[in-house]
Amino acid sequence: MRKMSFLKKIWKFLVDNYFISIFIACIGFVAVVSVYKLFFVKPTYVYAKVKVGQGLWWASTQKPSSWYLEAFQNVIKTKESENDLSGNPQSQILSMRYYPTYIQNQYDVYLIMKLKVSKLGKTGKYNFKRSSIGVSSPVDFEFPSVQFSGTIIDISEKPIKDKLSRKRGCFGKEEIQIHGSMRL
Repeated sequence: MRKMSFLKKIWKFLVDNYFISIFIACIGFVAVVSVYKLFFVKPTYVYAKVKVGQGLWWASTQKPSSWYLEAFQNVIKTKESENDLSGNPQSQILSMRYYPTYIQNQYDVYLIMKLKVSKLGKTGKYNFKRSSIGVSSPVDFEFPSVQFSGTIIDISEKPIKDKLSRKRGCFGKEEIQIHGSMRL
């Protein structure tokens, strides 16, 4: 009998204060979704090739300097990763390629990275840090020792392998050799 009267009082309170009831229901819904995402959803990883720069493919900005290359090499050597709020790795640099530009002490830098993403259904699209990503998408990274922006130039569910090839070309009357990476 007491339990029934106690439940009736709670029910009457919730009906009379419907704003509080809605607020409590919203908090409960967010808690259930958060627990589900933290403990039951298996993360999806993709591999991306990122060209380091301002982040927008059409903008011509200053290229990274040699001190930036050293910072990237330290991140790779120490296997540092960018972590999410729960402490799980969100992005990791697997390898780096860099090529000197015509301006002294500036380089074109390409990183192969492993990214933790959310797959959007069966569409083949991915979300990284609550933003949709794909080829030519700008992306920002915040590792503990280096922060940078870049543009995704390749994305795959399988590890990306660079195959190097040697090229020959002519510049005026002189023959030059170009060493570059090219997917075969």
